[in-house]
Amino acid sequence: MRNTIRCLSFSALAVVACTDRSGPDPAFDVAYPAAWTFSVSGPADGFLVVVNTSDKPLDMHTLAVTSVSDDHPSAEVRATVSATPRAVIPPGMAGGLLSGLSRDLMVSSGLVPEAFSDSSTSYLALELTNAPPGTYDIAAKVSLTLDGRDVALPLTIHVVPGPTVYLDPADRRRVQVFR
Repeated sequence: MRNTIRCLSFSALAVVACTDRSGPDPAFDVAYPAAWTFSVSGPADGFLVVVNTSDKPLDMHTLAVTSVSDDHPSAEVRATVSATPRAVIPPGMAGGLLSGLSRDLMVSSGLVPEAFSDSSTSYLALELTNAPPGTYDIAAKVSLTLDGRDVALPLTIHVVPGPTVYLDPADRRRVQVFR
């Protein structure tokens, strides 16, 4: 929340106004599933929401994955921007295509109460390659950049054997990013 102090200084020639803002200005929030259950490699998409918390439109075309890391010796977590997003999210609005499970996890739960201006663009895809069979957890971190701001998305992937197909999001999180 911004506190604004306005001060006026009078002189014989001019009136000078100044503004002092306490704390950083909000830029955007990213809501995403911080835990997953995978029994197949994927990719999974329809899970990332971006909320414009600033007072300016947010152009999604600058969204990029800067790095992906994980702690498994052979399996590899991959994240890719699904397509170059062309959406511009107005102030106070959200954007991002959500699958049914992701919508329940993030919107129906109240984590993202904002209205959506773009609900047809999937911003990010997540997949797991070279995963050996078995039951284990992989800790990963997906690093993104958007509008010149970096954001880290830590997550856990619970790998389980088939034959039941799991590509299920769980344990939601919302990360705030400031200017």
